[in-house]
Amino acid sequence: MKHFFRILTFLLTTLTGTEAQIPNAPPGGIPGQPTPPTTVVPNPNGSILDDTTKQIYGPRTTRFFLETDVFNNRKTLYAIDTALVGFHQFTFPQRVDHRLVDLGNLGTATRLTYYEPPTRMGAQPGFNAYDPYAFTPESIRYFDTKSPFSNIYYVQGGQGQNILAFDFSRNINSRLNLGLDIQRVNSEKQFGRSTSRNQLDRQEVNSWAFALHGNYRSRNDKYSLLGHVRVLEQAIADLGGVSLDARTDPDSILNNSLDDVLARTPTARTRERRNNFHTYQQYVLANGFQVYHILDVEGRFNRYTDLNYASSDTRAYPFTGQRTEFDTLAAETSYSLLENRVGVKGFFSGFNYRLHLRRRDYRWLNQYGTYLKRDSITSPATNPAFFTADGLRTGEVSFLRRSETFLGVWLNYYFPDSSRVWAEGEYLLGKDYLLRGEYQTRWLQVGLSSTFSSPTLVQQRFLSPLLSWENRFSNVAAQSVWGRATFRVGGLTLRPSVSYDLIKDYIFYDTTGAPQQTAVPLNLFRAGLGLEFRLGIFSTRSELQLATTSGADVLRVPKVMVNSRLALDVLFKKVLYIQMGLELHYKSGYYANAYLPLTGQFYLQNQFRNQPFVLADAFANLRINRVRLFVKFANLNQGLFGNGFYPTPYYPGLRRAFGFGVSWLLFD
Repeated sequence: MKHFFRILTFLLTTLTGTEAQIPNAPPGGIPGQPTPPTTVVPNPNGSILDDTTKQIYGPRTTRFFLETDVFNNRKTLYAIDTALVGFHQFTFPQRVDHRLVDLGNLGTATRLTYYEPPTRMGAQPGFNAYDPYAFTPESIRYFDTKSPFSNIYYVQGGQGQNILAFDFSRNINSRLNLGLDIQRVNSEKQFGRSTSRNQLDRQEVNSWAFALHGNYRSRNDKYSLLGHVRVLEQAIADLGGVSLDARTDPDSILNNSLDDVLARTPTARTRERRNNFHTYQQYVLANGFQVYHILDVEGRFNRYTDLNYASSDTRAYPFTGQRTEFDTLAAETSYSLLENRVGVKGFFSGFNYRLHLRRRDYRWLNQYGTYLKRDSITSPATNPAFFTADGLRTGEVSFLRRSETFLGVWLNYYFPDSSRVWAEGEYLLGKDYLLRGEYQTRWLQVGLSSTFSSPTLVQQRFLSPLLSWENRFSNVAAQSVWGRATFRVGGLTLRPSVSYDLIKDYIFYDTTGAPQQTAVPLNLFRAGLGLEFRLGIFSTRSELQLATTSGADVLRVPKVMVNSRLALDVLFKKVLYIQMGLELHYKSGYYANAYLPLTGQFYLQNQFRNQPFVLADAFANLRINRVRLFVKFANLNQGLFGNGFYPTPYYPGLRRAFGFGVSWLLFD
């Protein structure tokens, strides 16, 4: 704690004399996320500014753009995030208003709180639990900097949570820019911790994400190239949840020190690795007519091992009632992809248009192995060829190679009042299709989608020593409609929303952890209301979500979810901006899906009911010049209505913790 206050004192005393912070910084607040578009005004004289006498580079001179906007012929420059709003929300579920659910600790497996229709057709891998921690083509920011730009983001979240992110970008020349993004996420075990002081024994998550990116344009601006390399290394100590017997009340566990609570699989480990190479290039053949090409080369690797399966709690593996004969198990999957998309795009009769041909060639490999200790083999193996000299059983291997070809179209039209309508469609020859569209005005958005999507590869094939399958599921059909509106009256803003999803042939993981397909259609209806209000230095932002389902009982969601923030904004000595307040999150009780580390999937369970809970966090966000800081007291209401909560069955949420973070922008 004393080190933090020393750092804070240093920043306040040394940075006051530099350039004043922009008072009307754009909203946003989530580190690394794009903020709304801002018009860039060039230097009217075109002269070179003298930076030897004053600091002229900053958030106004450094902007970035996204590949999506270039792809859709609406290139927009975005401002660097300098806002205080939501800056304290460093956990990944909080960054998206709890539309993600994790295992109660930073960097652990996640799932969506509500169903969302797929946006990519074809057979996808299906290992999505660690998606939030990986860079994606949509999140890569491409810069055109007037000076070298760096952003250092560090969080000490309390209870062993840490995030370190570093962004760097600079122009090699006026037409070529290179950049580097690095993110490291670490967290310590919250239960079943070793008494050892060895940091490795106490670590639960060690995650590295890396992206090297660049963009180039020719002298005449006819040719443009965007490209990046992305890497994710995720190493997890998969604890399997707290060990409970049939007579133990899960809430009573929270009354004790979680250090003394046993983990169900204390020696289990998961490793996920992703390597991606991506390029986008386009060439202008004539006014309103361009050709483009997108290349993706991807490799994925997933491995689960339980190094001492013989002593693990069998309840961590819901599909096996008796202990099998081996002591150590391992299951691996690997996936490789080569994807090419070529097409034409441009403008015609007021429309933005795009046509493409997409080809995917992928490979899917499953294999597993088990290990028998020599002293556990009581008699010679009946099939010596099935065992090595060390007792390693080689298991089985499953290999799949496929190709897919798609045709696609996209149309966009802007009306004179700046409203727009867009629609897109894609068809996998002989199989999948996607139809989607939306109408947008300044106060209303309505849209619909219709998808007919292939099962994921892991739903089709999976091998492990305990659970294996090979399925021929039908495609999943989903019809979705949604609407959102915005009404402003003085300082009050209301944002009602509604959505409806009809899903046929839905694929889920049953109570044994195996995938199944239901023939009963599912209905999901959601209604929401967002509210923002400001009066003087006081502001509040709240959102209510109501959800209900019908059909087969395989799509389980909380019926009520509330997020609310109360804040005061203060300017101290004309240089220090402070926002302090209280943030609340509430979910109603339901039988949430449990997590099975062996398969990396969430599955149905009927034994553990997640009780309703309120999570309260107190925070203070500070900004002076180009430095933002926050202090946060998380779960401050622990012990008031209960000693804790379970975001996922058998996984306790983070206990009371004090954390802080800093973001420092450098422009030279």
